[in-house]
Amino acid sequence: MKVNLISCLILFFIISSCNQNKIIHKFLDFDDNGWNSEFSCTYRFSTEDIDHNANISLSIRYDIEYPYQNFYYSYHILDSIDTISKKELNEMILFDEKNGKPIGNGISKTFILEEKIIENLFLKRNSSFSIHIYQMMREENLLGIKSVGVLVEKN
Repeated sequence: MKVNLISCLILFFIISSCNQNKIIHKFLDFDDNGWNSEFSCTYRFSTEDIDHNANISLSIRYDIEYPYQNFYYSYHILDSIDTISKKELNEMILFDEKNGKPIGNGISKTFILEEKIIENLFLKRNSSFSIHIYQMMREENLLGIKSVGVLVEKN
């Protein structure tokens, strides 16, 4: 009994220490109508401790019914006074070009692909930020993308 309690406490401390670097890790889901081109996925976060650098990753949860091999998106990172501190247009390849199989992790019909989009972004302490992700596929309602997630981690 005592050994189990100690093992549980050690496991708890290991798990909690792994999460200390995460500033935000959040997914936004879409309904059956898909991702409307006018809608941005917006993620807000703030820093409370010292100045630090952060890495930002984008995760796409998609199904095998997604009609394209790739996915174009843009992101904007805004500071607390809505000044764009970084923006970019990117492409993410979701299906292998040769065999058509989904890239990423998953089973059955749904897969998740994560890609680091920014490394070493300087975040000033006691500041707030927002990340806006836009789909750029020229579809009014993009089907097959089930959710979009953002992970911001301290370096």
